[in-house]
Amino acid sequence: MIVHVETKLFDLSGHLIIQAKPDTTTGRLTRRVNRSATLDGGVAINDQGFAHGDRTVEIYYKPVSKAHDDIARRIVEFHGRVYLTMPDGCYEAAPQEFAPAPEENAFTFYVIAKLNED
Repeated sequence: MIVHVETKLFDLSGHLIIQAKPDTTTGRLTRRVNRSATLDGGVAINDQGFAHGDRTVEIYYKPVSKAHDDIARRIVEFHGRVYLTMPDGCYEAAPQEFAPAPEENAFTFYVIAKLNED
């Protein structure tokens, strides 16, 4: 899977193309639902619907180069919002963590909103 990361604010060094590994997670799709027991032995369900903002995207990929890692670091250090493009859509997201390692890098994003319609 190819993932594009682009800073929301203009930055010449604010773009990454990542070849994600198969263990990448694009965030669980969950509804904002909770359940409470009632005194009569039943349950009460509160359903607040679905929101892409509840998703956490964890991208795992093989390190490309020091320059590639430097751009990822820069994005986390200086940019609070990015555009994240994946096969299932384009999202506004907040970069949460970049964790470089010799064998596998990890880049985590909190999705804010989906920008395209299905």
